This record gives sequence, C-alpha cells and structure tokens, in this order.
Amino acid sequence: MPLLQVFTLDQLRSVIAHELGHYSRRHTRLGAMAYRGRMAIGMTIGQLGPHNVIGWIFKAYARLYLLVDSAVVRRQELEADQASVQVAGRAAAAAALRELPVLSAAWDFYFDAYVADGWERGYAPDDLFGGFRAMVDARKAELNEVRARQPERTASIWDTHPPIPDRIAAIARTPEPATYRDGRPAAVLLPNIVEVGWRLQQATVRFGQRTVLPWPQFTAATLTARLQSQADTIFRSIARTVHTQAVNLAMVLDLIAAGRAGEIAEPLFPENTRREAAGLFAGPLEMLFQLAAIRSGVAGFLHSWSGPATLVWMRDGEPVDLRPLAELALQPDGLAEACRRLAYLGINVQVVGLVEQRASAVGASALAALANVKVDSVEHDVVVLDKGLVLIANPGTSDGGRQRLEQRLAQSPVIELAARHWFLPYEEVASASVSRKVPLRAELVLHDGRRIQMQETWGGEQLTKDSRDVLLKVLDSLRVP
Repeated sequence: MPLLQVFTLDQLRSVIAHELGHYSRRHTRLGAMAYRGRMAIGMTIGQLGPHNVIGWIFKAYARLYLLVDSAVVRRQELEADQASVQVAGRAAAAAALRELPVLSAAWDFYFDAYVADGWERGYAPDDLFGGFRAMVDARKAELNEVRARQPERTASIWDTHPPIPDRIAAIARTPEPATYRDGRPAAVLLPNIVEVGWRLQQATVRFGQRTVLPWPQFTAATLTARLQSQADTIFRSIARTVHTQAVNLAMVLDLIAAGRAGEIAEPLFPENTRREAAGLFAGPLEMLFQLAAIRSGVAGFLHSWSGPATLVWMRDGEPVDLRPLAELALQPDGLAEACRRLAYLGINVQVVGLVEQRASAVGASALAALANVKVDSVEHDVVVLDKGLVLIANPGTSDGGRQRLEQRLAQSPVIELAARHWFLPYEEVASASVSRKVPLRAELVLHDGRRIQMQETWGGEQLTKDSRDVLLKVLDSLRVP
C-alpha cells in the first residue's frame, strides 16, 4: 500500500518484476531450506554456549556457511534486477532502487512520530495508510533532503544485498529493452485507494481494545494522554516529598503559596540548589497549566502533517503560551494574580490531578539488556529501558543468554515485558551505588526504604557489548548528587 501511494506505475512495475524475477530464475527453489539452515545454525550456537569447544568449531563452520549463503543471495538480487529492467526499463528500475530507502525511512518516521505513542496508550487511527500518504504529501521538501543526502554505504561480505550504487551501475550496463513508459501515479490502478486502505486496515491490523479515532482526535487524545503522564510524574514526586497520596494542581498552588516551591521542585532538579530548583519549576508548572486548559475545554492540540502538533486556544486557534503565568505564579506575591488570570482564561485548576499512581513503561524504549544478573540473590534477565528496569526472574541457564534476550525483545514490545514482569521505574529509586564495575555489583535504595542488591554473574551475557556500560551510566545518574 505505501508503494501504491507513492510510486509511479513504472517504479511499481519494476519492484513487482524484481520479486517475480526471483521466481522465474528459481531462486526460491531452495529458499526454505536455506532459511531453515540459517535458523538451525543460530539455535545450535545459542545452545552450545560461549565456552564450549565444539561451539568454537561450529562457529567457524557457521561463518563459512553464512559467507557462502550471503554471496549467493547477492548474486540472486542482481539477477532479479535484470528481470526488473526487462519489464520496466533501466530508468524505472534505478529510480525504484533509489526511492525504496527513502520510502522506508518515511514509513519509519511516520510510525514513530504519529502512530506508535497513541497505539501504546490505547488509541488507533481510523485511516492508517491514508495518514502515511498525507504525511508524504505534506513533507515533500524534507523527503527531497533525505534523497539528496543518502550515504554511499560500503559493501560487506556479510551483506545479503549488494549496495544500491553497485546495483544501479549494473542496471546501467544492461541493454535497454523496448518498454512502454508510464509515469502516472501507481494509485490509478485502484478506483478508490482510500476505501481499499480502510479495508486493508480492517483485514490486517488487530486493534484489540484500542479506541479508534479520526486523525485529529487521535493526535489530540495521544498528546493529552502523554501530557497527563508527564503531569503524573510531577505529582508523584510531590506526593513523595510532602508524604501524601492525593495530589492535584490546586494543592501544588497551595504549596507554592506556603513558600514550599523550592522544596517540591528540588527532587525534580537534583543537580540544582533548592533556590535554583524553585525557578526551574516554571517548566513543570506550565505543563500542569496546559493540561488544566485542555481539561477545562478551552485549549486543544491541533494536528499537522507538516510538523509537530501545537496546543491552541479553542476560541481562535492561536498557540497557547502559559509560561508567563507559570513564572508569575512563582514570583513573590505573584500567585494570586496568576490564579486570577487563569480563571479569566477559563482554566479550572481543580480539574487536574494524579491519575496513574505508579509509573508505567508506556512510551519506553529498550537501551540495553543483561542476562542472568542476581537481584537479591535470584537470577534475573535485566532489560534496561529509558524509564526503568524490567527484571525477569528465573530466566534460564546462562548459556544462550544473549540469544534469549534477543528473542524476548523481538517477540514482545517492552511495554508488555514490563506488564508481565517486575518493572522498577527510575523515579522510585532514591539512590544507587556501585561497589564494583566488572562484574557489576550495585545497590539500589528505593524511596520506600527497600534495598535491592544487583550482582552480575561471570557466566552472564550481554545483549550488546556495551550493555553493562549503559546500565552503569543509568546507575550513575541515579546516585545521590
């Protein structure tokens, strides 16, 4: 569907001819066997472990197998390109090859920037494929910049595809066939591509319990939920500081009135003095005011395909700027005037409060992972997120730990791993100390007084070579300043 929305007919014919060229030249005849061979080698190496002598010998064989296999696949790609030229011509074949990486980058950006966050928060857009076409149309200048700066990638003996410049050079050496040129948009093949996109979405996308919304409402719901999550982080920090559970914006303003702005801001800005933190609290306070404006119905997010969504006033569509009011509220004798102006704007400070009592992994990304780390004397696989640690108890033997970590992260989104296992948000950690770096030994002290001991085992494996270093950087950021 993305190809139909973006490519010309010539480019689409080229891509289809390339894929069918694999069949006409019988490249797929042994494809299943080769795939099973690669899978069997990977699984066998994982089971043998890093310290097995037989494993060393088998790894040498695996290296040879994959080297030969990759060379064969590269040759087959060049042969399929020849089929592409025969059907669509040299210009279309070369143009399709140049455009595919741009299209792939555009799709990744579209999904990450527009879809993924709302999807994790329980929402789904009603026109997934149509949204992509709208974004591509709105960001033509940016896509042209991507086309202009595509890097020249150097070839590797392990690559399954030759570098695109090499493939284009081979295409240029191919005799030009007598073909019919057709530069019309590929979408003309379908009488109603919008309806087809809807039907394709219904047939292939599992929405689960997500709320399906039109794009403007989907974006607004997503960004409002994200803003609430950020507000909850602020509220939970204040709740720990003042030793209460129920926190809302009205209470925050009362604490500011009582001269406690620095006290409640200090945990949010641990590298600063209390006085400095009080001044920096204008940022979090502005965020709380924005959420109050949305909850009061006087402001909302305006969707855009050409740039980020903006928070605007419902009355006139002008951008919302509440930073001056947040700064005024923190000035001596300025809070009363700030509250008066908020009321004048129709912003009710009573409608914003803590929703999520404990931080979740929504929107989190995996940074690293370590296998078979002892946590309070029990072995765990540790997945390091940018929001916290996922601790998976009794994961299995140390042999094949890295492969196990790869499979876990490939099979389950991090939000599901965090929901099924012990998730420790960083905001619940009061301090961290490292007594030894290799193998890692550390202690985490939580705000509730609990102490967690972490000890890396000698036989444990890392997802990547720098996974331990990533975890050490995280622990360093959690230390007491």
